[in-house]
Amino acid sequence: MNANKLIFKEGILNLIALFTAMCLNFLGILVITKTFSVEDVGLFNAIINATAILSTITVIGINNIFIRVIPGINRDKESEASDLFIYQITKNILVSAICILLIYAFKPFFVNILIKNQLIGTYFYVIPLYIVNTGLQQILGSYLRAWYKTSAQSFIVNTLLKSGNFFLILICLRFRLTVINYIHYYLYLLIAINLVLFYVIAKNRYIKPIKIRNVLKKYLNRNKFIEQDVYGLIMSVSAIASVLAAYADRILVNWFTDNSQLAVYNTAVLIGGTIAIFGNSLAMIGHPLMGKYIGDNNITELDNVYKFTQKWSLIATLPVAVVIVIYSKALLSLLGTARGGEGSVYASGAVVLSIVVIGQLINVGTGMCGGIISFSKHYKMDLYTQIILAVLSITLNAALIPAYGMAGAAVASSSSLAIYNIVKVIYVKIKFGILPFDTGIIKVLAGTVFSVVLTLALNQVIDLDGFYLIAEAGLAVLASYAIVLIAGLSKSDIVKLKQLIVRK
Repeated sequence: MNANKLIFKEGILNLIALFTAMCLNFLGILVITKTFSVEDVGLFNAIINATAILSTITVIGINNIFIRVIPGINRDKESEASDLFIYQITKNILVSAICILLIYAFKPFFVNILIKNQLIGTYFYVIPLYIVNTGLQQILGSYLRAWYKTSAQSFIVNTLLKSGNFFLILICLRFRLTVINYIHYYLYLLIAINLVLFYVIAKNRYIKPIKIRNVLKKYLNRNKFIEQDVYGLIMSVSAIASVLAAYADRILVNWFTDNSQLAVYNTAVLIGGTIAIFGNSLAMIGHPLMGKYIGDNNITELDNVYKFTQKWSLIATLPVAVVIVIYSKALLSLLGTARGGEGSVYASGAVVLSIVVIGQLINVGTGMCGGIISFSKHYKMDLYTQIILAVLSITLNAALIPAYGMAGAAVASSSSLAIYNIVKVIYVKIKFGILPFDTGIIKVLAGTVFSVVLTLALNQVIDLDGFYLIAEAGLAVLASYAIVLIAGLSKSDIVKLKQLIVRK
């Protein structure tokens, strides 16, 4: 197996899927802010944020187990993977049932404090359904990724989901439907996406006919069950800490302010977070490969994947990041002008958007060090660092939001993420002796400096308004890509690209 070729092929397909999803997501944000009031947008964001945290609990590390174990299973041993799949899904169902009971037991907390909107009390049943379907989506998607079907998972979970969501928003705009209608329709869309994922898994014969009773008997009487489930439990706690760190800013912004401020902040964070799609497109195939090479103790190939994915992630990310920062206020000014002139409200998140992009750049720049740690024997370190990150993020957000508002939340979260990633890079260097970058990265950064100058010039010279601004920003992105690629690619990189693209 040529790892670089697989990474490049799957990475390009994932990038197409994720880039399409990014465009649809931005258009969706444009339309949703014109369809619903800022309060309604905040309500939907609050539900999604709560769902993201609670669904991580129901997953209980199953996605990590799949990616760590299944890449080592040959195609003639799918029955072993099927046993593992059914057993883990059974665990997910049991934990989800317990989670739903607890959610209803603490319903006042969710309605009055976490969601902060009495309207959702009447339709509270949608929250458990969101949690179950979001968690199941993670599990099914990870199972496909573990079989190296990353592009299939990416097109379904990203492109298809975002396309369906954009279509739903247009329907709501056309027929003047309420946000509650949209919340229900989006739930149906999540269910449909899960059915598609399961269909693809079944079509590729990654599930064999088995008896659940035999599967449970098999796993309950094996030492491997204990090892896998302990690993999954540790990774689950780590994932919960990670999602708490990731959503602490949004939860606390809503806590200290209201749904309106959350809508502005969450919108800026969503747009800024889109630049991570380039690194994610490579991580989808990079992580399963890392799991395999770590299991084989092949440090040479692990180092190759580490450096290859990091360099291309930065090359793909930097031009878009530059344009978003420079055009941050102008892009956000396009939002929400349909009802009550709310465009200026969203434009107030420009500082947040810029800070979030810088934080994501540091995240991309440190490579896939987290994957190396979580899929190796040092996986407990991932737990420790995630807990430290969660505590740091929550503490800084709680301290800065009351004083500095949304900007304080962005600084708190981005600085916590930067510290976390730098610590992981150092740890991987100590334990494995590898770093995610080499001297060639200097040329990439030099090209980025020139792209900043060009983008600033375009912004001053062209200076379009309205939707023409999107075309202007797109032109700036293309020009920046040309500069970064010319500056960053060496002769050996060009030769490798030709070998990967052209079959000989």
